[in-house]
Amino acid sequence: PVDILVTNAGGPKPGQFNDINDADWQQAFELTFLSAVRLIRGVLPTMQKNRWGRIICLTSTSIKQPITNLITSNALRAAVANLAKSLANEVGQDGITVNVVAPGMFETERLHQLYPVAADRERVKNSIPAQRFGNVTELAATVLFLASEQASYINGVLLPVDGGFTKTI
Repeated sequence: PVDILVTNAGGPKPGQFNDINDADWQQAFELTFLSAVRLIRGVLPTMQKNRWGRIICLTSTSIKQPITNLITSNALRAAVANLAKSLANEVGQDGITVNVVAPGMFETERLHQLYPVAADRERVKNSIPAQRFGNVTELAATVLFLASEQASYINGVLLPVDGGFTKTI
C-alpha cells in the first residue's frame, strides 16, 4: 500500500494563448491535471481504510504569480492546487493531509530550457530576494517534512519554495 504520494508532472509546452492549439491544451491537461487525479484515485481508498496518508502535489509558483509564456502550465497547475485544497477538506477527517508545494526557480534542465540565454537566467536570479536559484535538495526537504508525522496538522496549504520570488503572501 502507498501511504505517501507525491504528484509531479513535467512542464507542458510553453507558449502564449495564441500559440497553443486544442491538442496542446488536451496534452497539457492529461500531463498536468489528470495524472494527479489518476494517481490520487489509485491510492486514496487504501489511505482512507488505514486512516493515514500524505498527498503532496508539486505545482509551481505560477499558480500565484503567472509566468510569461507558460499559459497552459499557469492554468492547469492552479487546477491541481484547487483539486488538492478541495480534497484536503474531504479527507482531513480520515487522517490524510493534502498539501501543495509550489517550487519557484530551481537550477534544473527546465530552467535552462525556459531561459537558454545566460543573461536572461541572471536577470531572473537577480529578481529573487535570495539572489540565487533553489537547489533540489531544498525542495526535497520540504516535501519530506510534509510527508512526516510532524506535519500532521498541516493540511490544505500551499507552500511556496521560491527564495521569496512570489510577490504575494
